[in-house]
Amino acid sequence: MPVLEHHSGLVVYRVSLDPREVSHLLQEHRLRYPGCCDLEGQARQLKEKNFQPDACLHFVEQVYRWSKSVRNLSQVLNAGPDEIASRLRAAMKQIDAGEETKAVETLAGIPHIGISYASKIARFLHPARCVILDSIIREHIGYPDDIWGYEAFLRDCKDAVHMLKASPSLNPECRERLRVCDVEAALFMNARKNRNVSP
Repeated sequence: MPVLEHHSGLVVYRVSLDPREVSHLLQEHRLRYPGCCDLEGQARQLKEKNFQPDACLHFVEQVYRWSKSVRNLSQVLNAGPDEIASRLRAAMKQIDAGEETKAVETLAGIPHIGISYASKIARFLHPARCVILDSIIREHIGYPDDIWGYEAFLRDCKDAVHMLKASPSLNPECRERLRVCDVEAALFMNARKNRNVSP
């Protein structure tokens, strides 16, 4: 598992992120995966309307379609609108309480969804607090495909936000609005471009 910074001086990593590249990587991410703002808006509406079941079902489907994969989607939707709404509602309460990892675990309780898609849903529910742990991040940076892997990656992304904001090389506009999900997106695009790195 990567360690971005350790006070004893130990640094273990499998990908580097130049602060000067962050804005460009985020622009590439927006072009390749459009629709993030729309999904964030849908998530805000879900919260405002207390997670209406049919709207929750539609939201989960849209998250799958945004990711360009509908693998297991029909099985996930078979859980039904009430179960999915209950999970999203509970996860949002956990995120608001600062328990992001528990929220992903709650979402992963939807049958057939897995950590990757649970984390995608959490990311759109609260982009300032949650990240996506998908196969590219897992395989090319080195996090396990479980809740502990998610917790470690989230912690590292939170640390990276502070480090990047402190860097004079980061674009000033980016510094003001940089969120934890943006660090994840930049790392994802960087890892995706450097797939020659062995897992």
